[in-house]
Amino acid sequence: MAVELWIPYTASPSWIALQLAMTKIAIDLNLLEALVSHGRSMSVQELAQATEA
Repeated sequence: MAVELWIPYTASPSWIALQLAMTKIAIDLNLLEALVSHGRSMSVQELAQATEA
């Protein structure tokens, strides 16, 4: 899974914080989806492989 974060040169600190928060939410949702679809506990390596696609 690749996460791209584009920050313009003139970005305000609050804009950057918002972008980082939205990126974290997207990552968290991808991890949650992988856990739910897998249906059992996963190791860190299994979780990483499931979220690469």
